[in-house]
Amino acid sequence: NGIHLHIPNLEEIINIFKNKTAAAFKVSLLLGAAAAGADEASLKKLECFSNNIGIAYQIKDDLQDYKDHQGNIDLKKPSILLSLLIEMITEEEETLLKEAFIHNHQETITTLFSNYLVHQETEKLLKVYIDKSKKSLEDFQNIGLKLALHEILGKIFKDYL
Repeated sequence: NGIHLHIPNLEEIINIFKNKTAAAFKVSLLLGAAAAGADEASLKKLECFSNNIGIAYQIKDDLQDYKDHQGNIDLKKPSILLSLLIEMITEEEETLLKEAFIHNHQETITTLFSNYLVHQETEKLLKVYIDKSKKSLEDFQNIGLKLALHEILGKIFKDYL
């Protein structure tokens, strides 16, 4: 039925995001910066920024999917919301969750999400990664690029700033 029974834990899903979306940000930013002659320190800051904005972007995407599906979760793909939930629930609830997964019982999952305020916890985590993105630009010397990257953060995450 295409449903994965392994729900990645938080560390695993963050690594998925790093290798997926963050990598795309990293390639484009670092290639451009290297071509423009950026120094090693700037490249390191841009790499840090890329990791954090990539993770934040993917968290936002999962939140948006959740909202678009009126609180239902697409069980065919990993979601940060499920990964956060797995970190919070008891073993008994984890068994319930996995059964809900197998039988596609959205109500069980929705109830667990509600009980553990998963939506709010996910938004908190998103804000952590937005802040990390901003912090990685604090000492950035190229003012023009720094402003452009802050503007990108503002456009992408306007609903969360």
